[in-house]
Amino acid sequence: MLNSKKRYDLSVVIAAKNEEEMIGDCIKSVLSALDYAKEKGMIKTYEVILSDSASTDRTIEIAKKYPIKIVQLNKKWQLSCAAGFYIGYLHSNSDFIYFLGGDMVLDKNWFVNALPYLKEEKIAAVSGVEEEFLDESTVIGRKMRESTKLDMPVGEVDMVGTAIFKREILQEVGPHNPYLKGGEDRDLAYRIRYAGYKLLRIDCPSVFHYWAKKNGKLTIKRMLKSAYNWSKGDGQAFRASMNNKEIAMKHLKRYANAFYIRIYKDIFLYFSLVYINILSILLIPQTLTPVYFTIFIDFVLISLSIAYMFIAYKRGKWDELLFSLHVYPYAFLRHIGFLVGFLKKPKDPSTYPTDVKVVKE
Repeated sequence: MLNSKKRYDLSVVIAAKNEEEMIGDCIKSVLSALDYAKEKGMIKTYEVILSDSASTDRTIEIAKKYPIKIVQLNKKWQLSCAAGFYIGYLHSNSDFIYFLGGDMVLDKNWFVNALPYLKEEKIAAVSGVEEEFLDESTVIGRKMRESTKLDMPVGEVDMVGTAIFKREILQEVGPHNPYLKGGEDRDLAYRIRYAGYKLLRIDCPSVFHYWAKKNGKLTIKRMLKSAYNWSKGDGQAFRASMNNKEIAMKHLKRYANAFYIRIYKDIFLYFSLVYINILSILLIPQTLTPVYFTIFIDFVLISLSIAYMFIAYKRGKWDELLFSLHVYPYAFLRHIGFLVGFLKKPKDPSTYPTDVKVVKE
């Protein structure tokens, strides 16, 4: 699959599906950053590969305008971002490979800032600080931006997403698993670290991620759908790694921890209260004591809830209070997704079909 005719210093693999709104900006930013790195003497040659997951919009049409290679996966295959990265990796031929999504715009200075760090032998990949482009006039936009910033520590880290990888290490540990529905970056990071290599995040901007496209209006529905898919991939990766206790436990600890215990404790208490109410009604013919006790407890809890909501409203935090309730369906969907992924029988990544359509050389 590798191009034996020419070896490049750096390959950029863009995974995309129906990204007509963003793909032009993405490709232009990549070419600009590559040309700048070449100008600064960091690289001499490069290639850009768009790995398209059977787009049905104008993604391919727009991408054809640029000097890049385009390969397209079959719509009948199991499609995912991981599959796009995997196919792009197979069609690349370079010492270093950078993976990003078609809904991202690359910082012009990224390669110049990042490539020197890969000179250290034990560093397998380098990522930077990623920014989410979200409409901060909404509480979900503000909260998700705050969350992503907290998830971007610098220095040696447990995992990286959009990063420059050394090909020789990907060849050693294996590239992205194309069968994972999500969480492919975490799975790859765990395998790299288990092999004894380091992952680095430097304090430099790398990409702007347009998760909610150019208007930045992220919805709860889209966020929960993404969380479900990530969790499904994590479940798949957990099952596939069960012969490796260290890696398997890393996956499992993300779903069995104090955060989720607190959430399910709240759910348990709520349903316990409902049960007490129902039980009291059933016991009315025998004694009124349980009814009085239940009414008293209900009155106290309702009064405290109303007081809390009134204080939140007066402080201008009403929308944040409502948003905070999303953690309950979020936790449920994450665990359901993890279970669904776990129940899928793992497949050998090497069995993924590779007879892609080469749209443009």
